[in-house]
Amino acid sequence: RDDVESRGLGDVYKRQIIGNNGSYFGDTTPNHLSIKYHPILTRDNSNVSLKIINTTFKWIKTQGWTAKTSGIFIEIGGNTTDNLLENCVFDKITCSDDHSTVYYVKKGQATVKNCKFTNIQTEYGVLSIYDPDNVNIYPYTAKMIIENCYFESNNGGVSSGAINNCGELIVKNSSFNKNTAKWWAGAIHTHSKANSTLINSTFTNNVAGWNGGALYTYSYLQIDNCTFYGNNCTTDNGGGAIGACDHLSTYHITINNSKFEKNNNNCWNCLLYTSPSPRDSTSS
Repeated sequence: RDDVESRGLGDVYKRQIIGNNGSYFGDTTPNHLSIKYHPILTRDNSNVSLKIINTTFKWIKTQGWTAKTSGIFIEIGGNTTDNLLENCVFDKITCSDDHSTVYYVKKGQATVKNCKFTNIQTEYGVLSIYDPDNVNIYPYTAKMIIENCYFESNNGGVSSGAINNCGELIVKNSSFNKNTAKWWAGAIHTHSKANSTLINSTFTNNVAGWNGGALYTYSYLQIDNCTFYGNNCTTDNGGGAIGACDHLSTYHITINNSKFEKNNNNCWNCLLYTSPSPRDSTSS
């Protein structure tokens, strides 16, 4: 379905995918073939927005065939603010190569609400926010709002089992359970000069191979009324729940009204690990 909305700077072209009960995108077997192109794409600065509603995606494998494709399944580049992913299910998906991810906001803003992401293998998170033309520059040109979503048993081959943020991220009323990453951030990685705000969300039994069992940040991280239980990094070099260090920017962490219990690394009970020292980290 297509709609056109006129705005002062030009027309915004709206595309929609609305699923029916029992239908899905994907293969008919777990032994799926690789897709070597962008299955779903809105081109850069095209003023095209995309809404995907009531749709299931399963048994899918993407594989990048150039450095730019990188095994991405859905790419949002139209530079619009009304992109939407709602009431969707993503299950048993593999996105291989480079910075692969399932849903990638490159330019503009997207809202992801009432969605479920399970059993997904990527390199850099199920969801990713990154504008290569505006790296680490405010105001952010890539943004994502996540509401009432569930992430379980997803794995990042490098970083971020669930979300990789290089822009602006707001997460509300969501759950992250048993997500893993080979290196950093079992659930969410906040990169240099990015900004993540987490509200009323739970992080349970997430694991990172090196640092930040649930979260890892190089920059701004605000946490309000969240629960962290049983998260773990598998070395003695990082925070069982949260890890942080300076890398191309200075980290700032604020934690309010949150609960931490049984978060560990291999050496000691560790809520927060910062390198070289726990500077600019506040909690209440």
